[in-house]
Amino acid sequence: MAAGGKPPRSTGVGDSPALGPDWYPSRWGPEDQRGNGNLVTPAKVLEAVSLIRTGEIVSLGRPYEAAMPLAPGRVYALRMPGGPTGGPYGRVSRTVWNDEFISTEIGQVGTQMDALGHLGRQYGEDGDKTEIRFYNGNRLADMWSPYRDFDADERARYERSLLEFYHVFLSRVSEGRGMSEGTVDSVGQGRVWSGLAAHERGLVDSLGGLHEALELARERAHIGADQDLVIEVYPRPLRSFLQRWLGGMFEAPQPEEAHIPALAQLDRWYRLASTPAGALLALMPYMIEID
Repeated sequence: MAAGGKPPRSTGVGDSPALGPDWYPSRWGPEDQRGNGNLVTPAKVLEAVSLIRTGEIVSLGRPYEAAMPLAPGRVYALRMPGGPTGGPYGRVSRTVWNDEFISTEIGQVGTQMDALGHLGRQYGEDGDKTEIRFYNGNRLADMWSPYRDFDADERARYERSLLEFYHVFLSRVSEGRGMSEGTVDSVGQGRVWSGLAAHERGLVDSLGGLHEALELARERAHIGADQDLVIEVYPRPLRSFLQRWLGGMFEAPQPEEAHIPALAQLDRWYRLASTPAGALLALMPYMIEID
């Protein structure tokens, strides 16, 4: 997506000392999206390899640390909240771990500046996104705007990205199921199969539920049939005050409770009360009762 044309001249904004008066269109054309990435060609890589003499590796970046260069207003903070942060999990393993909490602008602090949309120039008034330009004169107002459709080039690039992901999916399923990619494609293409239909098409080995999964786990872990199984839930669910107070009375309803008329309505009230403030709700304004 390129805006084309020349940089604005009538806004009263002078030439940028960093960009120059004619910084777009790019030397690689008004439709280019790669910028100086065009300089990295196979021939240039081979030329660079021919210059290697000692094999020494020199880092051109800087480790993320509090003393690294930061643009005004940017921050970098690293904290380890607790020690250990989590655990212990597992009755036998008693696993614990430490987490790191980082607050920063990834890719926009230190010595790294990547992506052609990270740096641009403002020509118009504050807030006028139609006159904030990025590489090749692209307007901020047009970059992934929710108010316009893709143009032909954007749609082609988006479709190529989807196809690349889909071909990776085909190769992984083909290898894992021992099927040809053509066969996988014939049952793929975005379809969603039920368990029975997937089994008929060779996409799953067998059908079952939690009981069958536990028996398979018992077999692979070499746990005897006379030994008890302990189920650990990872991660342990966070329970609100209301959930703890009610003691999970709706988490595992018993069959004999199904005939209690008020239970379903009470369950709806409970779920509404435990919904975080400001969360989007997708609830029907009615109930359906089947006798």
